[in-house]
Amino acid sequence: MPGISYFRSQLFQGHLVGWQNLVVGGEPLGSVPNLGLLDPLSLPYFVLPLWLAPAFVKLLEIIVAVGGTYLFLRRLDLSRPAATLAGFIFATSGFM
Repeated sequence: MPGISYFRSQLFQGHLVGWQNLVVGGEPLGSVPNLGLLDPLSLPYFVLPLWLAPAFVKLLEIIVAVGGTYLFLRRLDLSRPAATLAGFIFATSGFM
């Protein structure tokens, strides 16, 4: 969260930072994909308060997992209840 907070505050000031110089010697920040800042599911970090954004990111991840599994299994001609159940099982399993 500190890296996301720093990136967000600098972005709101008009700077696209690639390096964070607040830690000893500095570290790469926006130039590496470690934080997942450009992930479409991370959009709540930029529009919601930081205390609320992680909950909405996880909610979006669950929706995408259930929806993607549902659509994939419907493509394989499974029934709607079976595809929905499989989507929820996948979203609550250890794979997520």
